[in-house]
Amino acid sequence: MKLFFLLFLLIGLLAADLPAAAASGDTVERFHKIASDFLYGGLALSPASATQVGYHKHTDPATGKVLLLDEMLDDLSPAGIEAQRTFYETAKKKLARLDRRR
Repeated sequence: MKLFFLLFLLIGLLAADLPAAAASGDTVERFHKIASDFLYGGLALSPASATQVGYHKHTDPATGKVLLLDEMLDDLSPAGIEAQRTFYETAKKKLARLDRRR
């Protein structure tokens, strides 16, 4: 569980501290969007963890549906685990498409 929180903390710090001079504006904006989606989307996949760190309401970017995380439990069903795997794989692919030289 500690690794989970450290990962989110690292992504948040990277998103906040990436110097604009080291990357083009487009790349920085895309990274910030990926990092933000990863941070909040990942927390939404674990409502218990989200509530613990103070994130209580999540708007699903795909559907616009508002999720009240305090009223939910983590979905540990096979479908829930698959949703998590898909979420992380998608984030990984988005990061891989960034131009790291910028």
